[in-house]
Amino acid sequence: MKIIIIGIGGYVDAVVLPILKRNYKQLDISLLSHNPLKSHNIAEHLSCSVHDGSLEKYDYYFLNTPIWDYESFIKKIPLNKPLWLEKPIADISDNNLEIIRSLIEQRTASTHVGLNQRYINKLTSYKNNENIRGTFDFKVEFNPAMSCTNWKHSLVEGGIFYTDGIHAIDLALYILGEKSVITSAIISECDKWQFNVKSKKGEIQVNIGLVDESRYLINSENILADEGKNRSQSMFRDAFYAFLNGESNFDSCYRNSVKIRDAITLNNLTSVYLI
Repeated sequence: MKIIIIGIGGYVDAVVLPILKRNYKQLDISLLSHNPLKSHNIAEHLSCSVHDGSLEKYDYYFLNTPIWDYESFIKKIPLNKPLWLEKPIADISDNNLEIIRSLIEQRTASTHVGLNQRYINKLTSYKNNENIRGTFDFKVEFNPAMSCTNWKHSLVEGGIFYTDGIHAIDLALYILGEKSVITSAIISECDKWQFNVKSKKGEIQVNIGLVDESRYLINSENILADEGKNRSQSMFRDAFYAFLNGESNFDSCYRNSVKIRDAITLNNLTSVYLI
């Protein structure tokens, strides 16, 4: 089986490629990046290939480009081949988000979004729980170059809340079910964002920023406690296994992305970096 990873970054280098090489030895991995030298160096180090020739020759596609490149690449990927979108789509403008949704609806194969925190081991026991109370604290260390009042900042591609915040908010929406809503979104302090997520199943408060430690409490249990230091690797491993077995989570991720974007916009938290 052949897979192409389009777009190289720290997460792909540190998490994705080592997991694939260790757990999916049957995969023939090719890399494609705007930085050919980096692709060659990583490929040589991990015994991968550098893409050469047609994009249509692969069995699986892993898209790790900036989200503003999603549209052009999705159009080039065969409709009948499974596609992984690594970066969340909640920070795409309304019009562009609908374009992406329209392109995905044309596809006959599965599309998976890399919101891997949905694969926390202890989450299964709470997904069907009808009485949930929780607090999700996600620690983010600011430096002077960051603007903590923007959903994204310009000096680090992607932005700190874009990468970490959306994962935490999506997880709260996911646990509380399809009818969950974000009832408030505020900057409670300059160093902390706060989102309240509710449904008939309960309520979860999501705090992102300068909290004491990262922890996800559900009914007083920290569901991250047993994940260990390598939780990024284990969550990706389980998510990728589901992907290879045809799981598609795009519809759920799209619905949650709309909820997140609406909450940001309605509460005046939209920054100029939205594309």
